[in-house]
Amino acid sequence: MTEPEGGAIDQVVAAVSHSAKYRRVSLDLIRAIAEQELAAHRKEKDAVKAVKNRLHQVCGAFFIGEPRYATWLQAIEHAVQQGEPVALRAACGEAMLKHTSTRERLPIIERFYGELVEGLAPDSHILDIGCGLNPLAIPWMRLPERVSYTCYDIDAGLIDFLNAYFAAMGISGHAELRNVVTDPPHAPASLALVLKVLPTLDQIQRDAGAALLRGLAAPRMLVSFPAHSLGGVQKGMAATYSARFLALADSERWQVRQITFASEIAFLVTR
Repeated sequence: MTEPEGGAIDQVVAAVSHSAKYRRVSLDLIRAIAEQELAAHRKEKDAVKAVKNRLHQVCGAFFIGEPRYATWLQAIEHAVQQGEPVALRAACGEAMLKHTSTRERLPIIERFYGELVEGLAPDSHILDIGCGLNPLAIPWMRLPERVSYTCYDIDAGLIDFLNAYFAAMGISGHAELRNVVTDPPHAPASLALVLKVLPTLDQIQRDAGAALLRGLAAPRMLVSFPAHSLGGVQKGMAATYSARFLALADSERWQVRQITFASEIAFLVTR
């Protein structure tokens, strides 16, 4: 199979990135997928269609409707200004309902973070990989003072919203547009959150999830997997993901604590 030419790659990247749905997606990610699909499709239009299909699986299928970043930010800012913790949780929760990952976690959010994000010292650094709207769960995390929070995602609109959210909350936080498959983070962190993102990374590149975990400079990781598909079908996903992850953890000699929820399987890893 011949390697795709640079000009053809540029044309596919331009066609995909100029579309309304994917205009804010990381160009690095679009290019990485375009290179793969051009190697498999002779016609440019077929490659463009294949790239869009892959992007839908990776990022386009998770938001429920068009994100209303300005409206969400306004409600959060108002709650912060009023100093109302209940109103702040309500504003964050309203936004989190619009993303399937955080929507599924909301019913278990108190237990999820109460059991799994604990024991952090002041001045700790949290790393959130493929974050989606997960930083909006900070009001439930009960973090110690002076915690810093860095998160990565592939949607520029989401990144802008999260940076504005951190500013409104008075949090030492930073959101960055990054394809962690080709540009994984290496900065040290106290805790890395890798929530329901590994299957998505493996869709971009085979075994990308395992490679990412091995390279993270964090002594603790909170890793989770969905218990069912976006359509709500079980398909044995929980058992498959758990078996693969536990095999990886065993090979790396990580200490693992597993907690199973109705919608999510979580592993607290110490290494």
